[in-house]
Amino acid sequence: MGINTGKNRDWIGTWFVLAKERGFQTEIVFGSAGEQPNEIHWQKYSHAEFDGVGLAINYFRNLGLNPIVPTLPEKYHSDFFSRLMGVLRGLRFSPVKAAKWKRVDAAKLADKSYGEYVYKILSTEETALVLKHTKAAGVTVTSHLLWALGRAIKNEIIEGSGPHYWMIPVNMRGAVNRPTDTCNQESWVWVDTLNADGAKDIQAQMLKRFAESFHWGGWFTINIGKWIGLKGMNWVLSQAEHVKENWVGVFSNLGSWKINSGPVVFVAPIAPAAPLSAGCATVNGRMALSLHIHPALEVSTSELNGWLDQWMKLVTRPKGWDDSAAKCPETGVAESLSPRVFNQV
Repeated sequence: MGINTGKNRDWIGTWFVLAKERGFQTEIVFGSAGEQPNEIHWQKYSHAEFDGVGLAINYFRNLGLNPIVPTLPEKYHSDFFSRLMGVLRGLRFSPVKAAKWKRVDAAKLADKSYGEYVYKILSTEETALVLKHTKAAGVTVTSHLLWALGRAIKNEIIEGSGPHYWMIPVNMRGAVNRPTDTCNQESWVWVDTLNADGAKDIQAQMLKRFAESFHWGGWFTINIGKWIGLKGMNWVLSQAEHVKENWVGVFSNLGSWKINSGPVVFVAPIAPAAPLSAGCATVNGRMALSLHIHPALEVSTSELNGWLDQWMKLVTRPKGWDDSAAKCPETGVAESLSPRVFNQV
């Protein structure tokens, strides 16, 4: 009996089973570096079986490695009352008045295919620069990257149209009991990047969500199928098909894996309600970033490359960068920001 049937049912994974039945492309795109420069081996994995962290665990184990399973910090496990309050906050929150993208083809919002995605695998030196600036700012990698990405795409959002809501998946392993450590065990929190002056503002919002136990509200809502059943879940999905642009996007960071493996590229799914997804994974000191856009966004390949390039500049260039020399004055590391682009796997 599988994890999506009977007592072992993965109610999070069930959303993706039902969404796929409706024609949505719900797979996670995962790329591993080959032996040759710029060689990437692409595969698609069912989100019904894995979340991003679970997929990474499974991938490393298939290589014969023994990854340390990341868990939710103990301080965020929360007591019963805090979890209950988090559930109430989760039920009250709705991003329906969120900001809108400038260039959207409304007729294509019903498109259920993959959009275009680009990626960049950083060198060890570039990764070190990102971590250096993150540490100097006193924030997490997620806060630093999301603040920079919010700046990179801010001009693509209609000014004054609403908050710039981002959904951030949260790894709940260690705080919840599931049949396997690779199946879906993710919740989510939200941040608004519209008026963030820096990464510390992003981090303050995230810490506030955790202090409010909002991640437990996210856990309840994403597992609500346990109470409303398959019919209720199908009804929710039928309504969701008509939802447009609730979120600017989704930012998913799989974290840092200190393991003897080459870098991996993680491309998260997109949806009409969240037309941009950004992925990050750091393996053995090398970070990889990806951007994935919904087909409804009228953005050319060169423009999408430009977003990635600008994002990279914001997270790697320190103050005093010499553009003419294209080197960091502190380290002398040459810039190498040539993104790769794909339409399909």
